[in-house]
Parts: sequence; C-alpha cells; structure tokens
Amino acid sequence: MIVVSDTTPIHYLILIDEIDLLPILLGEIAIPEMVYRELNAPSTPDKIKRYLDRKPDWLSVRKVKPIIDQQLQDIDPGERDAILLAEELSADGILIDDMDGRTVALERGLRVLGTLGFLELADSEGLLNFLDSLDQIKAAGFFVSKWLEQELRSAHGGGSNA
Repeated sequence: MIVVSDTTPIHYLILIDEIDLLPILLGEIAIPEMVYRELNAPSTPDKIKRYLDRKPDWLSVRKVKPIIDQQLQDIDPGERDAILLAEELSADGILIDDMDGRTVALERGLRVLGTLGFLELADSEGLLNFLDSLDQIKAAGFFVSKWLEQELRSAHGGGSNA
C-alpha cells in the first residue's frame, strides 16, 4: 500500500509524536519534493526538521512530473503536487486537510483521509486515544472548528471541551 501525504498531516503527526503510526496503518508514505520543502521551511518547528533529518525508510520524497492543470492552479503548491503524485503513483489514498485540496482530490477520484480521520482510524485500532490526541493536536496549533470539535467529542463519548 502507498499513500501520498500533503504537508499538514506529516507536520502535526510529528509534533504530537504519532508519526510512526502512519506505516503501521497505511504502509509506505510518499511526499512530493514541494511538501518536503514546506516541511523544512525556516518557520517550521525544529522537532519536524530533526525528524526529517533522520527520515525513516517508509517515508519517501518523490519528484512530480510538472503538468499544467487548470483544476489545480488555485490550490497550494504542496497540495497540487500531492494530488499529482497520488495520481502518478496510482496511490491507495491521499492524506490532505485543506478543504480546497480535499475537494479537488475527491473530484479526481482519490481516496481522501485527513489528519483527524487518521487519528480516528488509529483510535479504532486501539493505537491511541482519539480525545487525548485531539487535545494534543489542538495544543500544537491544528485548527478545529468549534462545531467539528463538539461533533468529534460527542462521537467519541467525550462531551464538550471547547
């Protein structure tokens, strides 16, 4: 199994120390060079840069064949390249959070999973506690709307913590 990831899932899973669940649940993870550059931007937390310095074997950085695609011109370059790479590799799925990127990926027939969906999957496999991870990821700066947080807490038996 191979899954392509955009920047945000890798970024936050490293910050909350759950990155090593990716290969357990999803197999090989590929990221485009643009995502790798975004993860190494000057403003990126040192914890992420240190992790990438010792990049594990299951995380590969891939070149994306540049193409002009009208549908992709208005989304972030990392998301654009992640979608293109997922198509190029016939990936089993794509990890992406941005709504515009998710919409385009779904329209193109890709299986989409976001960071929170991945954490729910890990919870369902008994690998973490979703509500604890939700608190950690929010503390790390991941945006979750109040409505979505209430829905997630309710679905996971945690009531309101907004």
